[in-house]
Amino acid sequence: HWFLRRCEAIVKTWDRMTETSVSNMSLDLLLEAKKDGYSDCQIAEAVEASEDDVRAKRVGAGIIPFTKQIDTLAAEFPADTNYLYMTYHASENDVEPADGGI
Repeated sequence: HWFLRRCEAIVKTWDRMTETSVSNMSLDLLLEAKKDGYSDCQIAEAVEASEDDVRAKRVGAGIIPFTKQIDTLAAEFPADTNYLYMTYHASENDVEPADGGI
């Protein structure tokens, strides 16, 4: 049941995106689309715009992914390498970028 409701929410986000343009798209809808897993390319397809236009709007609005980490040893031992992932479901980085990357 949960899975089907989640899929339904993703489809409803798509439907809402197809009813707007990139210039009229609210920042809330853009963030929701990114949290739902839509790429800039997919959003561009939905709003009939270029990927560069969508990316410019997203970055200009400060909607960027954050780096989070999962301790692969469950804190039992100090981990030299942690699993890192990027998400729009966060408000701060766990690991700060270094030398232009993570």
